[in-house]
Amino acid sequence: MNEMLEFAKECGPNVGLLLDAWHWHHAGATTQDIVNAGRDRIVHVHFDDAPNLPPDQIRDDERLLPGEGVINLVGFLQALQEIGYTDALSVEVFGRGLNKMTPEQAAKLGLDAALSVFRKAGAPQG
Repeated sequence: MNEMLEFAKECGPNVGLLLDAWHWHHAGATTQDIVNAGRDRIVHVHFDDAPNLPPDQIRDDERLLPGEGVINLVGFLQALQEIGYTDALSVEVFGRGLNKMTPEQAAKLGLDAALSVFRKAGAPQG
């Protein structure tokens, strides 16, 4: 995360970071890293979760819905609130049979999971 932020700064003011909770977690980043990045450099957020597995068993294509795994998503959202991030956040989940659901069913499942974590974090839900 820190290397990408430095690269974005070198590129200029119109380059930023897509902050993905799954990658943030697996990189060992912290909520303080989000705060240190600041609002101006985070341009979009992916919201997802990960199972409690050893690193060599983690698969990018098997992400969990927010709140189903071990990522500190409450802290993640609270750090985003602290820096004043109010822009786009999208649930990015692979696997779980979502491709067998209608788009409406899959979207509702993702929304309900995300809102549950938002409530736990005391984050705005609108």
